[in-house]
Amino acid sequence: MSLSQSTFTFLKERFVLLIQSCLPQNFTYKGILEGHTDAITSVSVVGNDLWSCSRDNTVRVWNTTDQTCTKVLENAGGGQAMCMILTQEPQVLCGGSDGRIRSLNTKVGAKPENTQTNPQTLDIKRTFAANHSREVACMHWDNTNGGLWVGSLDKKVSVWN
Repeated sequence: MSLSQSTFTFLKERFVLLIQSCLPQNFTYKGILEGHTDAITSVSVVGNDLWSCSRDNTVRVWNTTDQTCTKVLENAGGGQAMCMILTQEPQVLCGGSDGRIRSLNTKVGAKPENTQTNPQTLDIKRTFAANHSREVACMHWDNTNGGLWVGSLDKKVSVWN
């Protein structure tokens, strides 16, 4: 059973609670993933890993089997990492408190191309221009048309193709 089909996550302040279930009425406690130093704002499942972003301005990748943090991206959100989604490529997009969106490298198991890079860190592939004057609050990926919808605390929604 894949992680996305069997594991439910709940955010509470600075940790992620893992609960596994075959059926919604049969929850089984799996553990707590701790490591963020401020509130967790979003989680996404990428393959068999759980990704979390936080107001501590980091994105973390968690191995849900042994409940360890395997990768960390510092300065992920231009102040605070506010929300995160997985697109169909797969690609992880992280919305920041600076109104920008960052595309993160999902190949966390790959050997870094730059030998100066720590293999325990994540890479930002691209930073999109700030189309919002305030924090990115939510994002939606349209699998049908390949578009991105971004909501912000500036009371605007931007559309990306």
